[in-house]
Amino acid sequence: ESSNLDETPCLLFFDSLKAHRKQKVAKYIREWLSFEAKRLQVQVDDEAISKKSLPIVAPHIPYQDNSWDCGVFVCRFAYGLYLLRNKKFTLQDLRAKRPFEELISQSPEFTFGSDDITRLRKEMQNLVSNLSESYIEKSALERRIRKKSKEKKDGQMLKLNP
Repeated sequence: ESSNLDETPCLLFFDSLKAHRKQKVAKYIREWLSFEAKRLQVQVDDEAISKKSLPIVAPHIPYQDNSWDCGVFVCRFAYGLYLLRNKKFTLQDLRAKRPFEELISQSPEFTFGSDDITRLRKEMQNLVSNLSESYIEKSALERRIRKKSKEKKDGQMLKLNP
């Protein structure tokens, strides 16, 4: 028998739009896990990825008030989970009346609002813009180098074949 303080696997369902059915998502994830185990030839008991042994939990999280910030919320949730990477998710947390309330819902890692999302969106836009400019500059430089190299090579070929 396992202790309430033992770590436990689960699927965490963060749907900032409230637009998806968590049981359907969980079914697809479990099917994918099963497929990957078979593909990688890893012996996994079907019970290991069942509803009972790998439950889906939807802790209370911040919700978006528009239809275009999904990606920003995904990144923010991923960042929150990254910050919690060393915390244990236990049976006690899972069996609580409101699962993961303290660990996720009330934690500073998941306490953010629309101002934070707006700031993150702008930061991401700046990052992508800066990366794009760097990529375009580097690509142009590489094209010039290739062109000069080709011209040099063509010039050498002309000298060999007068």
